[in-house]
Amino acid sequence: MPTVRDTEQYYRRLWSHCLNALFRALSTQRNEQHRVSVLVPDEDELHMVWREGTGFAPNEQERVRHAIGSMERFGSVAGEAYLTRQPVYVPDVRKYKYWEPSTTGHEYRTLYVVPLMSNRECRGVLCVGR
Repeated sequence: MPTVRDTEQYYRRLWSHCLNALFRALSTQRNEQHRVSVLVPDEDELHMVWREGTGFAPNEQERVRHAIGSMERFGSVAGEAYLTRQPVYVPDVRKYKYWEPSTTGHEYRTLYVVPLMSNRECRGVLCVGR
């Protein structure tokens, strides 16, 4: 019988495989560089933090941190998708009213964020940016 640790490792490998496949598919469409990541809320549910992804430099993941905010004022695109439980598409992030520069030094132009739901609860978000 699989242990909890075996199950966690299985899902981590599965996520990694899925994200890499999505990254490869997107990046070959127009020779554009994309980043694909899964962000989850931190323990205090104040920020969305990096959990898994591809397209990032090795030391960037730990710096990925986006404020969640509130329904009155979203802290980030990831926070908006997490709180509203609705996908958010931003064609030009520089025009998004709650946009703040990236903490990793990489700036996106376009961002699509989809909530990851389980049992009617948002567990995190899938982010695709270029």
